[in-house]
Amino acid sequence: MYRTAFLPALFALFVAAFALQDRPDPSRSAVAADAFDAARAFGPGDTPDPTAPLAELKLGKSYVIDMENLTPQSHPIHLHGMSFKVLSSSTRPVQPLISDTYLIQTNEKVSLGFVADNLGDWLLHCHIIEHQKSGMTSYVRVV
Repeated sequence: MYRTAFLPALFALFVAAFALQDRPDPSRSAVAADAFDAARAFGPGDTPDPTAPLAELKLGKSYVIDMENLTPQSHPIHLHGMSFKVLSSSTRPVQPLISDTYLIQTNEKVSLGFVADNLGDWLLHCHIIEHQKSGMTSYVRVV
């Protein structure tokens, strides 16, 4: 399993990581997850190129985002252009729903599975405007 943590500039306690998982596609037939470079940060200044995508994903491949919220606030994490399925949560039962937003609670670890099924650049951010402006915004690129 490949894991690389990235930290937002002003949210150093909010830890998130993309992980390579050998799991079936969360919404279709079994498709192996694909590795990608997640050594990018949510906030400007945390990478050599703050305009670069958080990750470059291959069209049709399955991915899992593992996130852990160590802040004292909840964060509604929103992914544009694609939907995900909550695969696991460390604090509550998982509802078998497909969504594009997940409210990650304080001290919660969550795995979100999705298929990169839409070409383009897609925002991944906290849906609280003040948090977005403070650096909890990035994007993934599907090629």
